Amino acid sequence: MLFLCSANFSDVFAIFSFALGFSKHLNALLTLNGIVFGTLNFVAFFATSYFAAEVSREDSMIRKRMKSVAFNLSVSKDTKGHLLRRFIQSKTGIVLTAVGVMNFSRGFLLTYAGVLVTYNLLMVQLNTID
Repeated sequence: MLFLCSANFSDVFAIFSFALGFSKHLNALLTLNGIVFGTLNFVAFFATSYFAAEVSREDSMIRKRMKSVAFNLSVSKDTKGHLLRRFIQSKTGIVLTAVGVMNFSRGFLLTYAGVLVTYNLLMVQLNTID
């Protein structure tokens, strides 16, 4: 976020310095600014995506730990039938990760597939050959 704010500030600063006559080469200044802050914004975007995906991974780890604690507590109560029913009813989420950067859940993948099918059907229907 700091890179995004500083990139916008540096664009405004480059334009003002050219307008006030401090810099005679606006194109070189903006090109250098674009290269430096474009690279920083690229890195910041993927770093933010990676750390946002970490939240989901930490949540799944905590849920697994809580499930094991609940399992151990329920084993000690001699309620094996109730425990077996709970184990059968429990579902694990299907999550695909893109090298740990983003998580794609089953709902997202089904929605994405639905959007693709709908878009293709729309394109087929609108394709009129004269």
